Amino acid sequence: ADEAGHRTVQIAYSTHSAHFVQRTLFESLRLFRRGEDASTRSTAADPAAVAQALTEAGMDGELGDQVRNTLAVTLQEAVFARAVLLCEGKTDAALLEALAERDRGFERDGIAVAVCWGKSILPIALAILKQLDIPTFVLFDADAGLDERLVGKTSVTEDSRKAQVASVGRTNARLMVLCGEAADEWPQRNVRSSCANFRDNLEADIKELWPELDAGRTAVARDLGIKPKSEEAYRQAAARCGPPPDFFSSLLAAVRSLVP
Repeated sequence: ADEAGHRTVQIAYSTHSAHFVQRTLFESLRLFRRGEDASTRSTAADPAAVAQALTEAGMDGELGDQVRNTLAVTLQEAVFARAVLLCEGKTDAALLEALAERDRGFERDGIAVAVCWGKSILPIALAILKQLDIPTFVLFDADAGLDERLVGKTSVTEDSRKAQVASVGRTNARLMVLCGEAADEWPQRNVRSSCANFRDNLEADIKELWPELDAGRTAVARDLGIKPKSEEAYRQAAARCGPPPDFFSSLLAAVRSLVP
């Protein structure tokens, strides 16, 4: 009761609905966690701290709405997870989700897979999740074949080609730093404690890594009348193929190890 003797009631509401994670609520978002001793702690994502982390990694810290848009578009469900796997695109995410389902789905471990719709969003998403104290694993393309691909495009000038290649190299190095690794503009394909990368990209690397899957996605695409690059082609091919190569097995194990 209050000082006047009137009975008062306080209501707390908790939800995992992504509709409540809007970019306008970014500064107000709080995650509450209960510890083993029954204590409760609150974690918030400070936009200034996110910008500072990106600045320290060599990126422009004046990101403005990019930070809020990343939360609204990419991380709506990820903020409720026990751990998060960040991927550049939908095909990467579809393949890894399908591989996880062969053992036990990521959902059983409370792991969310978030698609960042491009490499430039990965550092922002990672910085936000670090602020929220959510264990995060990053899978990215090193794009080692980018220069060769651009050379074959008559619409791309030499100066533009060099600028694009240099930009990708810088982003690779910044991602490595944000993931706690030494800066490396063109990292070799590898699985580390908090990040992994393809030497080029999924479509290019899969031909060497897992020829059976490469052939499988083409067969699935032919049977279903869809594109071989589509996420559904990768998803169904992964379910039909034999055991995955060590790269993917190690990647899944590293992601699952993030969950306490």
